[in-house]
Amino acid sequence: MEVTTSEQNPAGGCLVVQGAPTTGRQGAEMRAEPVHRLRDGEEEPGERFERAQREGDLPQDVDAGDLARYLAMVSYGISVQASGGAGREELHRVVDIAPSTWPGGGPRG
Repeated sequence: MEVTTSEQNPAGGCLVVQGAPTTGRQGAEMRAEPVHRLRDGEEEPGERFERAQREGDLPQDVDAGDLARYLAMVSYGISVQASGGAGREELHRVVDIAPSTWPGGGPRG
């Protein structure tokens, strides 16, 4: 969340999250790279969730890819909200809610 609310990033948000959906058909080639980066951000967590399933830390009926997409979407939403002026406290409240939706009762810490 630091990158989305940092004073060193006065525009707020994330260039990849903000830029990927803003091009039309004529910019499909330019859009491909940020979209690829968004998808890459889901790959590593998805692999980690698969490992958690193998180790018994995550229920087997959970789709690891969907869970990774869920976390990415929360992150992307934070970026969009930050670019719209949401402050750290507001964004932290959303982050605090996210674990309550976790499969199996939430991550173990």
